[in-house]
Amino acid sequence: MKHTLAFVLLGSSSIAVAQPAGAPAQPTYFDPNAIAVPAVSDPLRTPGFATLDRLDANSRVGGELSYLILDGSSDGTALRFDIHGHYVDPASGIGGYANLPMSLLLGDSDSNFELAGAEVGGLFVKRLSPELGIVVRGGVVLPTAQEDFDSLIQNAIAMYARPADIIASSPSTVIRLSGSPIFRSGQVFGRIDVGLDFLADSDTDNNALLRVAPGIGFDGGTFAVTGELTVFRGVGGSNGNNVTSFGAVSARFLSGRTTPYAALVFPLDEDLRQLVKAAVTLGVEAQL
Repeated sequence: MKHTLAFVLLGSSSIAVAQPAGAPAQPTYFDPNAIAVPAVSDPLRTPGFATLDRLDANSRVGGELSYLILDGSSDGTALRFDIHGHYVDPASGIGGYANLPMSLLLGDSDSNFELAGAEVGGLFVKRLSPELGIVVRGGVVLPTAQEDFDSLIQNAIAMYARPADIIASSPSTVIRLSGSPIFRSGQVFGRIDVGLDFLADSDTDNNALLRVAPGIGFDGGTFAVTGELTVFRGVGGSNGNNVTSFGAVSARFLSGRTTPYAALVFPLDEDLRQLVKAAVTLGVEAQL
């Protein structure tokens, strides 16, 4: 619980890239007409990850449902919902995104629904070489989450299903900045997110969270599997010594322009596992 409150109380105290002139369009994982793994692939159009940043060169919308496996001594059922989407201009590589997370706690005799912090922002993608690209993002989490302590705890626990967006449990306005190198070599793809989240209206020195999240995957053409890691560290004040990490594995399948996927997310810290053992996520995305 100590590490749980460290996150919660912090709040209290993609895109298509232009081809060179005359170059033929390259097939990608998400091309519904492709029948095999392409010989040449855009590193910015990999299948994607379940817990890392979603933003890349594939414009799409999607939704998720997560079930939190709580410690046996905890009462109730915790669920997380998520609606998200992003669009990128094919010529410029500039786009925008939006994300709306929600949580639901079901007890023996009552239930409680909470809206977390809605996020909007812009992004830019660029292909640097045949095997390497980069995504840069800037966004803001709006103060749509409730400020009372119970709502804060509920949203924070639910966000353990997607640790990249745990800052959305904060009732404060949050500025989000990140950069993500993405690579691809044949059927192997990977990504590393490096992000910094700032509480814009905090009056303490515990006002920033650093996130480093690497992931690697295998693209089988009609399916993909990934392994993912997310590590947080507070920046400034007493949060500077708090390091918290989550692991995840995921699988997704290509069905026309629709991609269903599933993930298992689990805290790697013993203190967190005393509250949340794991989370199971089911989602679906559709190309725009």
